[in-house]
Amino acid sequence: MFKKNLKTFILFITFSFLSFQKSFSDILPGSVLQIGKDTYSNVENLKIGELIATKNEKSPEEFTQTEIFDVLTLKKYSDKAVIIELTPEEGNAGLLIVGCNQYFERQNAFTKLKPKLLKTVKKGKEKALKILCNAVWVKAEDLKVGDELVGKDGQTLRVTKFKPFEFKEKQNFYEISLKDHHMYYLLDTAGNHILTHNIEPFTICALIVAGCSLVGGGCGVAYKYMRSRRENGPTKKEIAIGMFWGCLIGAVVGAVISVYIYCPTIIPDTYNYLINFIEVHKSGSAILTGTVSGITIIGYEAFLTEDQCKYMAKLFNPLSNFGN
Repeated sequence: MFKKNLKTFILFITFSFLSFQKSFSDILPGSVLQIGKDTYSNVENLKIGELIATKNEKSPEEFTQTEIFDVLTLKKYSDKAVIIELTPEEGNAGLLIVGCNQYFERQNAFTKLKPKLLKTVKKGKEKALKILCNAVWVKAEDLKVGDELVGKDGQTLRVTKFKPFEFKEKQNFYEISLKDHHMYYLLDTAGNHILTHNIEPFTICALIVAGCSLVGGGCGVAYKYMRSRRENGPTKKEIAIGMFWGCLIGAVVGAVISVYIYCPTIIPDTYNYLINFIEVHKSGSAILTGTVSGITIIGYEAFLTEDQCKYMAKLFNPLSNFGN
């Protein structure tokens, strides 16, 4: 059992790394994206909650849209970019300027087999297969002349020229995150559609949880210093305990924030369910709340005393009620 769990854990870490490595996108202002069948928009005009054209991996021939989860603006992020010339099988070549971290899907054997594989694989292993197939995504700065990228409707776009480019000063970059499908189409100067990857919502949520956890850890340590009665401050053990509980509480808060951002209906629905439950079971809720509160107070006061046995004996001594 241990070996099986260890293998599963190693595979999870590997797949997470492969997925995380393409979790960033670098879109420059002025870049054009497809949002509808025949409609397009500049990246700076996109808004959260709007629909954008994407690719359905199971049915790539169908036109599909997905909701925009977030649009992040990285102020003065970098002065580096790449210029790519893409030549389609039929049509004119076009130029595309993107940041170094933008990811594109490179044509290979998996690209054409992926829709069939996703339809035949068992549902429980679908995510693993997607991540494994997505390992063929390549970063813009790692492209080479001769690479073939995936375009619209299975079109192949060959990289005929590739050149690193530096602006005179740092530029703003945009990061786009999509809810259901995580791919969208960029247009080059000739109007060719290039399939590219978004920044995963999971990455944004993970950053929120990690940030809240760090803040909570700092607050936990500060709390221990404030409550310490020692001249030299709290002990290392007390600091560690404060940091642990602070990080844990911060992570929980971050997770709640992430759930509220990613699935805004879950928390209100849960809240409404609890309110309805309390209204229906008023007596039981009152007894339960009183009992838990009493036990908590008794336990806390007993914890503060030096000898818990004496406290409990005094608390439950019948004669103490008569002043003896």
